[in-house]
Amino acid sequence: MGLRWLQVLGKRLFFMVGIILLAQGGQAELGYRATLTLPFSGGIPQLHGDLVPNDTGAAAVYSRPEAGGRLGLMFYRFAADLSVLVERPVAPEVVNHYEPSLCWDGQNYGVVSSTFNQATFMILSPAGDIVLAPLQLPGPPAGEGWRTAAFRVLWTGNAYAVFGILAEPEYPWQTQGSYYTHLTYWLLNGAGEVLAQKDLGSVTPLAYPSFEGAEKEYYDVVWTGAAFFLAHQWESTGFPPVFQIGYRMVDLQGNPLQAEAPATTLPTKGAHLDTNGAAIGLACLRDEGIFGGNSLYARFFSLDGTPLGDEVRYDDTSAVPTGYAPQIFTYRGRFIATYVYPDPLSVQLEYVLKFAEFDGAG
Repeated sequence: MGLRWLQVLGKRLFFMVGIILLAQGGQAELGYRATLTLPFSGGIPQLHGDLVPNDTGAAAVYSRPEAGGRLGLMFYRFAADLSVLVERPVAPEVVNHYEPSLCWDGQNYGVVSSTFNQATFMILSPAGDIVLAPLQLPGPPAGEGWRTAAFRVLWTGNAYAVFGILAEPEYPWQTQGSYYTHLTYWLLNGAGEVLAQKDLGSVTPLAYPSFEGAEKEYYDVVWTGAAFFLAHQWESTGFPPVFQIGYRMVDLQGNPLQAEAPATTLPTKGAHLDTNGAAIGLACLRDEGIFGGNSLYARFFSLDGTPLGDEVRYDDTSAVPTGYAPQIFTYRGRFIATYVYPDPLSVQLEYVLKFAEFDGAG
């Protein structure tokens, strides 16, 4: 099963599509199977969410605007044919849940989300019942204007690995403007106890209220079974700024296993990762300038972080480069890189989803 939460970020344009890609049971080629539209509502930055497969289907969480402007947390679980098994709001505490993420541990779902100024972790059953009540992750100082965003949670086989951005204000009690970023890591056991915590360094600065939602594109991470492969983007100080994706391997305690290195030979941003257990695939975007659009690239690495050749452009090189939302997932050991682009023949603004397939070694 290939499955991703697809986010489209254009120049000064934010909108989102939740997408599930499924293959017919038993067939070797990836093929269309079903479509399901979830009841989205609200502004684009509010609708961030996450999807995760298990042996029988998939589950999803996303933010949903509630009465009074609060962002609630919606939990869905689907069968393999996309029939809805569970649809319910969770997390009754009166806080916001921004950019949530979830993982499957074999029995339950670990869920993490930003509450704007702090972050919360909980465990849900497959029915959406609370197994571990929401608890606050140790992080930014309370009441000093810090923000939190872009959380991800992974199951390592024995513990929950949580990554997220802590955004430090330029001045005390700041409510908008630019923020310094701290990519932070926590390791938690099933009781929610913090086994490790580490500041992993800075990524691209944040700016509120201009770019809510863009921070989900700032980094991605996969667990190889022995270490984390972490890819994140940083921004140059010149004008116009140049983005570059760097990567490194990190152990279970958050310690670096190698020096950070550029993930691509070209300036790129918006890293997305997946692994098939034998290699790691990275999909990303290159901004070709204000009139040049975007081009899409993929690069592959061994499980110890060694590059398996240079990056490869995988969008349609015969067309104007206007692709968005690079994603990558695995299906039967192969890598499938995707992107969307505006359909030039549509009367209304419509987007087309395209695929590029790579073998198990990239």
